[in-house]
This record gives sequence, structure tokens and C-alpha cells, in this order.
Amino acid sequence: MLITLLIACVLLGIIFLQDIRTRSIWWFLPPLLFVTFLIDRWETLSLIGIAFNITFIVCLMAFLTVYIRFRFGKLQNPFKEYFGLGDFLFILAITPLLSFQQFTYFFTAGTLITLLIHGGTLLFKKQTTIPYAGYFSLVTMSYVILRYCKTDVFQFIQV
Repeated sequence: MLITLLIACVLLGIIFLQDIRTRSIWWFLPPLLFVTFLIDRWETLSLIGIAFNITFIVCLMAFLTVYIRFRFGKLQNPFKEYFGLGDFLFILAITPLLSFQQFTYFFTAGTLITLLIHGGTLLFKKQTTIPYAGYFSLVTMSYVILRYCKTDVFQFIQV
């Protein structure tokens, strides 16, 4: 639906601008984005798929916590220094957008693209942290627009 596409693009644009400027996002943007994607995917929605996507993200955060524990020798909150809570909420907000298989591919590719974007911006502006939700929102906006234009970015992936 065109209206959900427009709402999603506005929300993703706001997330991008906020994360770039202030290194944080408003707390209510991820839930609004989640609801927008739920409405957009209502006809093909799979609650089991969303549950798998959320479990995937929670497991990644658990592995990050374990990695930080072994790397630095003490148990630390990964949201304090290594990964923003807004970034985590943003990733949870996009879970209704894709099936589990597509979500894992999208998350991986989106993270790599985010790192490439950040690497490119480092040529012009030195930053110590990555605006992950901001850059990933650009990737998500591109995907949403391509999907609306009936372009299947996962067409070449065979399992």
C-alpha cells in the first residue's frame, strides 16, 4: 500500500537524520515503524516468522554479550558502550518486514552495507561510533521502495 510506504519512508528518514545528528533516536519511532510494517505485511504476516526474527536478533545480542565478556574479561552491558539501545530497537522494528530466511540475508547484507557507508563517510568526517540505525534505515528504505516497485532483491538466492 502506498500510504504505508510513505509512512515507512518518513519514519526511516527521521531515524536516519536523528541518528546522524544526535547519535540517538526518539524512543517512539521504532514502535511506530514496527506497527507500520505490521500493517503493510498484514495479508502475508506470519507471527512465527516474526518470532524467529526476534529470536535471531536476541541470540545475536546474547552472543555479543558473551564475546564482550571473554574479550574484556568482565561482564558488561553491551548497550552501554558497544551497541546502542536505539539500534537494537530499530532492528526489532524491521522484523515484520521479511520472512526469517530473507531477514537473515537482509540483516547480514544491511550490516555490511552499513559498514561500507560508514567507511565512506570516514573519508570526510572522523567518527568514533557508527550510526547503525541511521545507515541501516537507508538500506531499509531502499528495500521498501524496491519491493513497492516489484523488484525482488532475493530472487537469486536459492536454498
